[in-house]
Amino acid sequence: MALAGALLAALAVGARRMGDPDLGWHLAIGRQMVEIGGLPRVDDLTYSLRGTPCASEYLGELLLWAALRLGGPAGLQALAVACAGAIALLVRRRAGGPAVVGWALAALALMASENFLVVRPALLSLALLAAAMALLDAQRVGGGRAAWLLPPLLLAWSAIHTFATVAAVIAVGYAGHAVACRLARGRMGGWLPARDGASAGTLSVVAGAGLVATCLGPIGPRIFATPWKAVEYAGFLTEWAPVSLRFVALHAPAFGVLAALALAALLVGRGDERPSLLEVALVLGSLALALARMRLVPVFAIVAAPVVARRLGAALAAARGGPALLLCTSLAAAPVIALSPGSHLGLGFDEQRLPEGAVRFLAAHHPRGPLWNFLSFGGWIEHRLHPEVRAFIDGRTGYLVPFAFFRDYAEAEHDAAAFARLERRWGFQWAVVPAGPLDRFSEPIAADPRWVMVHLDDVAAVYVLADGLDGALAERGYRLLRHLTPVVALLDAPPAQRQVLAADAARALGDQPDSPRAHLLVAAAALALGDLGAAARERDHAQALDPRHPGLSDLDARLGSVARGR
Repeated sequence: MALAGALLAALAVGARRMGDPDLGWHLAIGRQMVEIGGLPRVDDLTYSLRGTPCASEYLGELLLWAALRLGGPAGLQALAVACAGAIALLVRRRAGGPAVVGWALAALALMASENFLVVRPALLSLALLAAAMALLDAQRVGGGRAAWLLPPLLLAWSAIHTFATVAAVIAVGYAGHAVACRLARGRMGGWLPARDGASAGTLSVVAGAGLVATCLGPIGPRIFATPWKAVEYAGFLTEWAPVSLRFVALHAPAFGVLAALALAALLVGRGDERPSLLEVALVLGSLALALARMRLVPVFAIVAAPVVARRLGAALAAARGGPALLLCTSLAAAPVIALSPGSHLGLGFDEQRLPEGAVRFLAAHHPRGPLWNFLSFGGWIEHRLHPEVRAFIDGRTGYLVPFAFFRDYAEAEHDAAAFARLERRWGFQWAVVPAGPLDRFSEPIAADPRWVMVHLDDVAAVYVLADGLDGALAERGYRLLRHLTPVVALLDAPPAQRQVLAADAARALGDQPDSPRAHLLVAAAALALGDLGAAARERDHAQALDPRHPGLSDLDARLGSVARGR
């Protein structure tokens, strides 16, 4: 049953629709490689940085594109299941001991990592990290030739994802520990056990070869500097921010549980037998990385979970109610992963997170001129519309986008003067902006009457310049409604504008008939025009689509007020 729980957790990883914003540009680069029969050494996906030298995660991107071509979106989701299953299996293998303990900790590791088990090269990398740790542990415990597989693994891995550097550094740590154990000759007891020194020579050669192999990838020796470049973006990109108590409480309670167990394993595990310095370094080092950067939480989970199982497993299995608790942990993993906030079950791409509606509109209407786009939309635009459309910016912050360029973009999302500077430089003619109910991006565009909204759905809005190259499209656009217009604003509109806003609300419903916001806009417009019955019907449609939509409370309050007045 514990095994079944861990495997169901792996299936749950692949049962979620794919909505990671970086997946689009990874797929676009994979497609480019097939089309040109080689590696695209310079950027061709954006117009702003076109021709700039840019290395990438070529092998990972090629594997993703191959999975998509061979199996469609289901092929990508099957690849996610395979990666998650490999992580669980390899964590269990390293854990040893009672099976229920090993599978429960494997499931807990998947739960702790679930926010980052999304389809992109990093997911392939996490499976490779689990494999590298298994090879190093097998060499340390049993000797043999297992570790000799690590250098070729790192050579391929360096072309898949930059987490190869983590394994290369860990291999050096294993080698250093083994050498120290051999020199100590048992005098340090459990800190530097003599048995761990048996493979000192092999691990030293393997670690050196692994470092060289990692540097031979497409990024070259600069791959070791890539993580430091990401530090600049920590204040802007959530996944590179430090872990907070709020993040743990709302999004990663399993990480908090695993961290507490890991510290307990170092302090009280196995009675009087102290942990080795290697175990201490693995647990505390990976935990420090995870606390410093959210994106490294799965690294900690994969590295530390087997240590917890080895040191606490016997006590947990023997404790009163321990096996039942472990079994519950394993069986809870699948529903926790499947029902995590922001995830949507099903096959294919997640159109509730990707700007697919806007892309279909663009494919039908072909706006001209330079584009302004939200960073997280750039990759999907490149995947779906390149080469007809090239993005202004995408998510390649560590590879392509200079930090100064990114900072200017981030300021222009909210500051009118900053946006005006970029507009003068690049001559934007149209824009794709985020339009979720809680989004507050592209504020300068929403406030500028020169920009006319021509498409609106619950993910994205499309604008064009009224006096620009797409003026004919602007003439058929929205008259007053903007992507940041709150529903309540229609209720307070002057009488002269109410018919126009009602027409805009009807257009929004035409753009996305299953949009709860569009139904709320139509309801608000009907209420402003005095049609209480139509307002109530549209309000009920919106509630059926999304009972927690933030616009419902304002409309309900006004409906109640009007009804009481009548």
